[in-house]
Amino acid sequence: MFVLHMLDDSTASIGVVEPGTGRAYDLYLRRVIQLNDDDTVAFMDPEGGVYFAPSVLAVAGAAALAANPPRVIPLAQRRKLQSEFVSGYPALARAHALRWRKKPAGPKVVLAAGIFALASVRVGIVKTLRIMELFTPYLVEGELPARQKMVDLIASTGAGMQNTKPDHFAAFAEFVPKIQAGMRAGLRDDELRHALCVETPAPSGMSIAKLSFTLALLGNNCGCLDARVLQWAYGSKEKVDAASGYLTDKSASGFVSEERYARYREAERKILTATPYYDPNDPVGLARAQWMLWEQMGESGPEQHDHKEFFDAARKAR
Repeated sequence: MFVLHMLDDSTASIGVVEPGTGRAYDLYLRRVIQLNDDDTVAFMDPEGGVYFAPSVLAVAGAAALAANPPRVIPLAQRRKLQSEFVSGYPALARAHALRWRKKPAGPKVVLAAGIFALASVRVGIVKTLRIMELFTPYLVEGELPARQKMVDLIASTGAGMQNTKPDHFAAFAEFVPKIQAGMRAGLRDDELRHALCVETPAPSGMSIAKLSFTLALLGNNCGCLDARVLQWAYGSKEKVDAASGYLTDKSASGFVSEERYARYREAERKILTATPYYDPNDPVGLARAQWMLWEQMGESGPEQHDHKEFFDAARKAR
């Protein structure tokens, strides 16, 4: 019986309940944990329904359903990935990534990368790219429009979240100097990401996943574990939601704990190196694998994306 065990208000874990007991095997921590009677857990029945209940009831439910366990989607039933397809990654993203690995991008480009990443939070790619188009005249000047103007621009795309994204955009603009300082100090890839969310608080609205996306755009070997990627890795929406919170959330203060960072880093490598797009000899192999996996997970099948609107903004902003 699979359960989602709520450890506290900010931490969740996927596990398997031992029927008739209060014990569960935590699939992330890789050890047996003890459920308390007053813990709240969500458990899935054989028909795929998800219910929330005190753990004592969930344990009883696990015992009752032990003879008819839920269907677990094995790896072989994940969406089959095309080993060879025309990706939008090489033409623009890879070329810029390799260039910015040699010579770090300037502050205007860093700002554009962060705005692009934050614009994509809970927004489809078409509307995200439209937001980039509307913000490009401001980004090429290395600035953001006034808050009300940002609200109006975002609202005009139908993307929603126009009352929160401007604050997240503004917070990232103040964070740009920290990214620049890290790059000037020679930090790169995992070392740079760690410095920007574990050693210092990440800006509001920016999870580890979207920080990873920002850094990947700037030539770092990081992978964004967003909803599409997690959908391939975990399957059901419930498991994706649980994994997303478990892997990518940060504390209210903005800091990411060492434990949570380690979870993300482990999942990033396990998921992306399991795809046919990962090349261990590629200096941006994780970023490349994530981009191509993301393309494969379009709603109606594989999609080709080069995110030209971002790179147009970056080109004009140099």
